[in-house]
Amino acid sequence: MSTFQNTGGKNVYVSPTGLSANDGLSESTPCQSLLKAYQIAANNDTIIMLDGLYYRGASWQNQRIQKNLNIKAKNKGKVKVIYGDVLTYTKTAGATNVYQVARSSVSKVVDISFDDIGTEYLVATSIADCDAKEGSWYTDGTTLYVHAIGHGSPDNNKVFALLKGEHFWANSDTQAVSLYLEGFTIYGGFTGNLTVDETNNPISVYAKSMIFLYGSADSGKADAVNISGATYAFFQDCIAAYSDKDGFNYTAYNDAGVLKDKPKFIEVNCQGFSNGLLNRIAGSENTNNGSTAHEGAVGIRINGKYFNNMGSNVCDVQVGTRSVNLGCMAFDSACTLDSSFATDFCTQQSGAEMWLDGCVSFGSRYNIYPTSGTTMHVYNTEFDTMQGGGTLDLINQL
Repeated sequence: MSTFQNTGGKNVYVSPTGLSANDGLSESTPCQSLLKAYQIAANNDTIIMLDGLYYRGASWQNQRIQKNLNIKAKNKGKVKVIYGDVLTYTKTAGATNVYQVARSSVSKVVDISFDDIGTEYLVATSIADCDAKEGSWYTDGTTLYVHAIGHGSPDNNKVFALLKGEHFWANSDTQAVSLYLEGFTIYGGFTGNLTVDETNNPISVYAKSMIFLYGSADSGKADAVNISGATYAFFQDCIAAYSDKDGFNYTAYNDAGVLKDKPKFIEVNCQGFSNGLLNRIAGSENTNNGSTAHEGAVGIRINGKYFNNMGSNVCDVQVGTRSVNLGCMAFDSACTLDSSFATDFCTQQSGAEMWLDGCVSFGSRYNIYPTSGTTMHVYNTEFDTMQGGGTLDLINQL
């Protein structure tokens, strides 16, 4: 994946402890935010993120990416970009375990005390309910109340109050864009974690060792990774998890609903799991996937792992959409309906086509499910259950 980096530019360094007066041109003089680094950077430059927690003030501050850039962590796994603020909590009067802070527009509260994937706190219905439930939060619209795991005051290094607002968003309003991302974790964003939006020019994204977590939205933009029209979208060793909708989502329509390029996508050693868990509607369609392609997108998934999504774990939809899946695992859909939504590998809506070779599928109500008018080619694949009115080309079920 590294071969897709932009070349020929300079390095721009950024640190959450950098200074606004710094030029960002050396590791010893880092600028203090991704916004400042973006303003310094020209096409083909590399923004190098030094270790630390990048809260909202050290992030984009609503700047959309419209240049050819590489954005990389200096040390993989040591950079966390959080769509939230540093908060100072005080003990809530009359409560035993609750701490409060003046903060509106909270979408989620996440705790990474145990691992960097984190645990999402429950939403309480009142201060009293929050006090009774360890690992919960409540808001009255202007004040945030938190009962942290361990019962103490929330630690800003571990407990993140994620806000409602746009986070990583790249578009091609002013020029063709090639964006390369590597080695850091994005928490939150109320348009999902990463949106790539093809507008006036071509746009492509390449990502390596990225983690996209806890994307949300009031509308349909709550995918961890939302590719809205693109030439290429390639991901290696990436995780897309705990979003309100899909993990990896590829569509040919941009954010304005205009039909653009049909993305050509690749996922290698990627994982899409635990997406859409809060969107379950009993008895209704649950359409939140680990990885999904639409409107004629074409792609390859290699050695991927997709599980515990509130819908089909891997789902390709609509005419002309085709994927080849090699050595992938899909299992344990969180959906319990007796339908194509409680599946591991599925093609939905007439004209979609999927190939599986050397894959493994288990634990869901249906492992393989081509719906009417779609086709699945399943070779050398281990699974138990299949259903659907589409065409199934099956060779050597294991």
